[in-house]
Amino acid sequence: MRSIRRELLGGLLLGLALLVAVVGGTLRVTLADALTEQYDRGLLARAESVALPLELHELEGDDGPEIEYDFQADAMPSFVGGPHAEYFDLWLADGEEYGRSPSLGLENQMPPAFPATSTPRYRDLALPDGRPGRAVEITVPVGFDDDGPDLPEELLPRMTCVVASTRADLDAQLASLDLRLALAGAGVLALAALVVLWAVRRGLAPLRRLDRQVAAVDAAHLDARIDVEGAPAELTETTTRLNELLARLEDAFAKERRMTAAMAHELRTPIAELRSASDVARRWPDDAELSRELADTAHDVALRMSEAVEAIMHCCRIEAGQERPQVERIPLRDLLDELWRPHGDAADARGLAFRNEVPDDAVAVTDRGLLGLALGNVLSNAASFADGGEVRARVEQNGAGPELSVSNEARHLVDDDLARMAEPFWRKDAARTVGRHSGLGLTLVTSLTTALGCRARLGLEQGRFVVRVGIPGGD
Repeated sequence: MRSIRRELLGGLLLGLALLVAVVGGTLRVTLADALTEQYDRGLLARAESVALPLELHELEGDDGPEIEYDFQADAMPSFVGGPHAEYFDLWLADGEEYGRSPSLGLENQMPPAFPATSTPRYRDLALPDGRPGRAVEITVPVGFDDDGPDLPEELLPRMTCVVASTRADLDAQLASLDLRLALAGAGVLALAALVVLWAVRRGLAPLRRLDRQVAAVDAAHLDARIDVEGAPAELTETTTRLNELLARLEDAFAKERRMTAAMAHELRTPIAELRSASDVARRWPDDAELSRELADTAHDVALRMSEAVEAIMHCCRIEAGQERPQVERIPLRDLLDELWRPHGDAADARGLAFRNEVPDDAVAVTDRGLLGLALGNVLSNAASFADGGEVRARVEQNGAGPELSVSNEARHLVDDDLARMAEPFWRKDAARTVGRHSGLGLTLVTSLTTALGCRARLGLEQGRFVVRVGIPGGD
């Protein structure tokens, strides 16, 4: 399982390790170069002191001047020999060896890298006694002594001097440098690891607090909210979204509880009627006329219960997206007349008339069954709850396209009722309910129109309740 804490720690420690390695490597190269340069300066000074006794002397006759070298063993005892011996080798410009230090012996040589250059050359090598060493090679002009002629430097003969010494001290310094840098790097990494652990733990503390707050929320405490003010900026949006989700869940659970209670209340009356009818039938089993009446009663009760159950099943299928619309052209005026017929007798008995003002050419392009179910519930709601007068149907235009509006008198409704009218089983006054009405009409309307892509809007205008439904594919 992925862990933000492990990834942060791993990434930060790896980055710090790379940073320490780069800085330590750069520092090591810089200091090593400085130590080597310091060692080379001392090696060059010894080479210059070795070449200093070289002089030209005039010879009698026509043989010309001769190079002489007066090596003072007492002045430079390290070139004589011993456990800390140093070495030098002198070479003429023609590649012939001129002289060597006593420590070099007769069999060993340190030839220069020809051609000679005016700048010193340094190289690592193995000394004749096997020790690791470092050598410097310099080429110097050989001049006359104070009594000789003063010739230009370019006319003087040149001698190459190679001086070598052990690099044990230099290697020891470099090894000490490596050890100190390694210890310093390890110490920095250890200290950085502690700081990173503390920083990551402190930085992730809001996540742990958020986890505890979320864990405390259950079905019985959906009114709880995450503390947004105490959250860091990076978690503000997350906590806000969580609070919005909790609010939606609280609202959904509240609706489910109201629906459950209303459903129980809705079915309690027909169940009681069925029990009463069955008790009467059992008490007078031989009364044929009474049995027929009880059978009719049971049939009516069963129809009402079936209507409620079917309505609930339709709601569930629509909200789950299980309905697949079959698109066709539907004349709206004819559809409304067809849907009103089942309510005509009951509406006439209540003095309620249906006024269909929808034009003959008004057409919807959608699923006939779903649209018919939605508009049938709109008309059923109007036929059941209208305060008399007329139920009017007409086509209206708005900025989003044509809408079908169905309105009826509703003097008992107020604006605050509109927010709850589409909830399952909600009624303004249960005493006004027609016995066969399930109470799910407007709930189905909102679900069905959402599935069809045409939102339903509820409103109150001058004492009339209005349901507006967008016409799918309407011109």
